[in-house]
Amino acid sequence: MFARTLAASVLLSGLALAQGPATVLVDSNAHGCGQQGAVLPNGQTAQASVRFAYDASTAILEVTVANLLAGGVAATTPVIDEIFFNAPEGAVSSATLIAQTASGAVQPDFRLDFDDDAEAAPVLVTSSCFGEFNFCLVAQSNGHGVASATTTQACELGAGPFLVEPTFRIQLQGPGVSGLDSSSFAAAASRSHSHRRVNVAATFTDGNCSNRATVANGHECNTAVFLRGLPRIGDAVQLCVAGNNQCRSFIGVSATPGPELFKDYILPIGTPILFTFDFGYFAPNQHEFQLPLQIPMDWGIIGLDLYWTSLTHGFENYTNFRFAPAYTMTITGL
Repeated sequence: MFARTLAASVLLSGLALAQGPATVLVDSNAHGCGQQGAVLPNGQTAQASVRFAYDASTAILEVTVANLLAGGVAATTPVIDEIFFNAPEGAVSSATLIAQTASGAVQPDFRLDFDDDAEAAPVLVTSSCFGEFNFCLVAQSNGHGVASATTTQACELGAGPFLVEPTFRIQLQGPGVSGLDSSSFAAAASRSHSHRRVNVAATFTDGNCSNRATVANGHECNTAVFLRGLPRIGDAVQLCVAGNNQCRSFIGVSATPGPELFKDYILPIGTPILFTFDFGYFAPNQHEFQLPLQIPMDWGIIGLDLYWTSLTHGFENYTNFRFAPAYTMTITGL
């Protein structure tokens, strides 16, 4: 039964189970707006991480921001006072910041700006040369952003104490929230027809609280598998891959969970893997592939787990392959 079902309907669907966090790095590969790549006005190279942890059962997204600049290199260390990120288009219709915490003495005081349609006017969330975003976390007071763990002097705060590695809890609502996982936010791209599209951008404010620089992740070919639709037998859904930057995507499925070591690669799902569909390259202004799937009306596949990934490489770059994080789906009944 399983062999027949998998062979005849790799075109199956499911529900996203709990996935691990997904992290986007802003580092020496980062792109800059108006400055030399990832180099900040004080001469330091931008270093930050943004970690997404999403629970599809509650539609709560946790975003943890870390400033990884080394303290003591300059007279004062820049702080992060804006963090931009995205969701797959049309999946989220509203977002509310319900909590913001940090483990240290200083607690975050940020607001959340949200735009459910980053491509439609009016533009509510934008980051200069990186286009339009869905989300932006903004420090309410100038210079009171996210400092690094080694900061000794920062902007108006002097010798501190400082806000370090805060976590923001955001309640989401919308037609596609049940099919997302953490990697959906890490791979979703900004919308722009004239600027570079990126996953995450961060604005650093330097020691005198006046010079600001926005940098964005520079790692190409981030992809994520997610689902649009409810995973019931007999229903039609869309299996989707988020991505951008003219990367190529192949969708792969397995009945075995990962990770698994295969030659020089760590596979996010187990073997054997059936790569079922070649989406080709993302067009210059495209940020999602969709594959229509029809779930068979077969009571015998209820509870079946399938594990999906996307194999990707850059435009005509056949030596640097990357895998999307595993996406687990479970077939449900009516």
